[in-house]
Amino acid sequence: MLISADFVEYILRFLFAEQNFAKQNKTKQEEEEEEEEEEEDFQPPLDIVDEAARVMEPLFDGINTGKHWCGKFLKDYNPIPW
Repeated sequence: MLISADFVEYILRFLFAEQNFAKQNKTKQEEEEEEEEEEEDFQPPLDIVDEAARVMEPLFDGINTGKHWCGKFLKDYNPIPW
């Protein structure tokens, strides 16, 4: 079973909408922490696209292959021992 491009677009739009909702409803402490990060010019090691791919890959892999990852620790999209 292949996943349609429309479904992937729907999922990504949902993820971005959740992120925007969280940005709009920040607490004062979160805003202060964000200002400190901007002052330090902090760059996270992963961008939002890579983060979304790492979250959604096991789901899409399970849908496409029928083998669902449950209770596994994944590194670079492969299960490794705890």
